[in-house]
Amino acid sequence: MNDESTGRQGGALPLVGVIILAAIAILLAIQTFRGSAGSTSDKLEFHTPYQAVLLTNGLAYFGKVESQNSKFVTLSDVYYIRSGANKAGDPKTQQNVLVKRGKEWHEPDRMTINLQSIVFIEPVSPTSTVGKLIDQSKSKGE
Repeated sequence: MNDESTGRQGGALPLVGVIILAAIAILLAIQTFRGSAGSTSDKLEFHTPYQAVLLTNGLAYFGKVESQNSKFVTLSDVYYIRSGANKAGDPKTQQNVLVKRGKEWHEPDRMTINLQSIVFIEPVSPTSTVGKLIDQSKSKGE
């Protein structure tokens, strides 16, 4: 009896399949290793004292990136902008005020944010409006 009469194919085709599966497994392992190694070694570096962090819900915070890992970024010395009606009572104009976090009931001293909630992080120039307002807040002891 030959291999055709028993329904078996030659040994070359299954061997090629095993080699292809092994190559795919190796490539997936390499990709997984690179992905996990890259997430821990890609540290954020900024050359300004403060950073702006825009979240997916539209809120923006300004603070110092204190630490990071593959899932979270932690900000310290955090500020945000509160918008409200102008003191003159004109409903057409708004007044924006920079507020230091920490005065809330729970008095937070830092903010840890899930990376999935972050749209972007940018440096805040010390000469920008926000940078100057933070300096003014610091000089008042806030």
